[in-house]
Amino acid sequence: MTKRERILAAIKREPTDRTPYAFWRHFPNVDRSPAALAQTTLRFHERYGSDFLKVTPAGGYAVEDWGCVESDEVAPDGHRPCLRHAVNAPEDWKKIRPVKMESTGWASHLETIIRCVVDRRADASAIPTVFSPLSLARKLSGDRLNYDLKENTPLVEDALEAVTETILAFMEACFREGGEGIFYSVQAASHAFHTEEEYARFGEPHDRRILQTVREHSRLTVLHAHGERLMFDRLAALPADVWNWDDRRAGPSLAEGQALVTGAVQGGLNQWTTLKEGTGPDARAEAQEAIEQTAGTGLILGAGCVLLPQHSDAALVDLVQSLGGTVKLMGSNLNRMGRPALILGIALAATLIVPIAVGPSAATPDEVVILSRYRSYIGANMLPRKNGHPGVDFGERLGAPVLAAADGIVASVINSPAGCGHGVVIEHPPFERWTTYCHMHAVSVEPGQAVSRGEPIGQVGRSGSTSDVPHVHLELCTFPCASHADGDFLGTEDP
Repeated sequence: MTKRERILAAIKREPTDRTPYAFWRHFPNVDRSPAALAQTTLRFHERYGSDFLKVTPAGGYAVEDWGCVESDEVAPDGHRPCLRHAVNAPEDWKKIRPVKMESTGWASHLETIIRCVVDRRADASAIPTVFSPLSLARKLSGDRLNYDLKENTPLVEDALEAVTETILAFMEACFREGGEGIFYSVQAASHAFHTEEEYARFGEPHDRRILQTVREHSRLTVLHAHGERLMFDRLAALPADVWNWDDRRAGPSLAEGQALVTGAVQGGLNQWTTLKEGTGPDARAEAQEAIEQTAGTGLILGAGCVLLPQHSDAALVDLVQSLGGTVKLMGSNLNRMGRPALILGIALAATLIVPIAVGPSAATPDEVVILSRYRSYIGANMLPRKNGHPGVDFGERLGAPVLAAADGIVASVINSPAGCGHGVVIEHPPFERWTTYCHMHAVSVEPGQAVSRGEPIGQVGRSGSTSDVPHVHLELCTFPCASHADGDFLGTEDP
């Protein structure tokens, strides 16, 4: 079975070749950049091989165009709460009007989806995260929402309609660009926030309208019931394919929930304990219990919500392998390219090195000087060296920004006093190549972080085994190379 076939069978409660599963998490270090978030999401998807790919954006993407500002502080689950709300007085609700898709927040999420859809690594349905209108109303206004629902009802109702129209426009754009479904997060159907009467009036009609409208185009509609004290009966009656909730903490159980819905249920694994601190056997035991609750049909294994940033990779790897899924070892080139592709990599080198060390602070292109050529026997100090120089040296002023040559993932950060000095190795999955940057004054990225072409990754310096000439040493390799880290400058097998 393909991943899409497996998910469809689970929705229909038909037998599958193995139990399907899907995991996702927040990426707070990169989620404000569509390119970086797409790369990181795809990399995460490659690691665990989920049966669908859920894109988890910055939580504030949907409200920033109305004036909300996210905090820089990250919550334990990886999201950033609102620092400043858009609605602080009754008349502020009048500002909440339909947003065009060219706007910053919605456009960034759409771009991330497009990048995931067109990338060859997206071998499963890629779906965006969309928050329900009443959930977004709370993001817009904070705790004053309940007061305004009672005292300024017409204003809130108009705003909810505008949010609904914006969501529908966004989903239309997603489907037009190849999106296959929706992850619809309802944070308002909880007695912790609303009475059933409030949700029935202000929440449910909009949720039903959105889910019914997207159903015509959606292959995969996942309804995520967020929080505790859920109004699960009401949520179960909405038009969806998969229902996801925190069955381990909030309830109902998977068996109880499955009896109420018509499609598949997703969950069974505790992201707060088992998937954070547990072992492989712990995760397998919970998974087996979930399978027994559902008789092995109509189940997609997963967490009740997002994985924590500090989730246990070992537990997940063990679980995925026990299910018969595919785990990819990241940081190594598992699919070595042939000689023709290697020649292509040589050609790519020209484009990869163009943005290096040319930052906004540079007055003219002449400030960047090529000090040595690839395989040159001349060093950055313009003096002969006994061994071939496996890269290119670019001279610039001390402290000038060093920019990533292409979209990629930071494979490692180097600190080698006897060689590279402060440096960075970046993997570029679409090219199956790595670039290495050495002798920096400072590094501004961390391992696992996604970076975009032209994004600053550090500052020009003279650290490591180098002359007193500030410069950046660049290598292009077919594996995670860092010859300068050895201090011998002997080079690699690459051209």
